[in-house]
Amino acid sequence: MARVEKKLIRLNKLIASSGKYSRREADKLIFEGRVTVNGLMVYNPAERFSVQDRIIVNGELLELSKRIYLRFYKPRRMLTSYDSFRCKKSLLDIPFFRNHKLGYSGRLDYDSEGLIIFTNDGELIYNLQRPENKVEKEYIVYVNKKLKLKEEKTIINGLETDNFKYLPCKLWYEGRNRYRVILVEGKKRQVRNIFSHFKIKVERLIRVRVGNVTIKGLDVGEYKELTNDELEGLLKCIG
Repeated sequence: MARVEKKLIRLNKLIASSGKYSRREADKLIFEGRVTVNGLMVYNPAERFSVQDRIIVNGELLELSKRIYLRFYKPRRMLTSYDSFRCKKSLLDIPFFRNHKLGYSGRLDYDSEGLIIFTNDGELIYNLQRPENKVEKEYIVYVNKKLKLKEEKTIINGLETDNFKYLPCKLWYEGRNRYRVILVEGKKRQVRNIFSHFKIKVERLIRVRVGNVTIKGLDVGEYKELTNDELEGLLKCIG
């Protein structure tokens, strides 16, 4: 009988493909001696193994399952977290996410809403979050008053203060105290910080697009699998 060839893959990539860790996190775990393969400690992220090998990470057997890619419309007043805090709603309140605990790219704060991409493809998450890939994130922002023209230009050219530095972005006014903002980075509370710097309160913040993927056709709190076209387009966005 002919021997079946095993496809060998870098250990850090195998761990990332589980969706629980990014490749950078996988490297750290390996260097810290928290990964064994077939009972032996491995310290080299580039060492190659197959999906048939028994990989233990942090004391848990690594499960390499079928790839799942979802888009989800996160409601307002929900934590983007698998932990509960002070009785606030979180991802644990959605049975599918509670059972699968998929990784996600693009955390939204408690009072924000809109698109989050969920997947067990850790490599995709890692690449979506890499600043050098400049994946666009588009937001609709409702505020309590309009920016001055000079302030708009400052934001578009890249806002820099003593507390933060943001890359140039796209921004335009759509009327009725509503702006559309497109970022190519995803720093914590970035949109809120930008408007707050000019003493403007964000009253509602909706992420409507990541790369080529949008919330079109999603109700609040609903998730759907990415179509083949959506997935292919997303992969093109990260090169």
